[in-house]
Amino acid sequence: MDLFKLRRKQEIGEKAQRLLDDELLQAWWENTDRELWVRFKQCDPSSKDELEYIKASIDALEGMRASFERYVREGKQAKKDAEK
Repeated sequence: MDLFKLRRKQEIGEKAQRLLDDELLQAWWENTDRELWVRFKQCDPSSKDELEYIKASIDALEGMRASFERYVREGKQAKKDAEK
């Protein structure tokens, strides 16, 4: 991979790390996760649409966090590769 692409991946990783470290975003993630699980536990089992919505929301939330973490890993690897 060329140096420009490695530097770009590194920048994206650093931005993702700043977002993961942001206290406000951390609080939002924790509150949203907690609220979704409370809704899930309180949901009527016969309400298939609501259960699917809650499940999709939980999956999206977890997917967002996983994507940020992947960007951080890729950025760290790109930094190592650029230093070679």
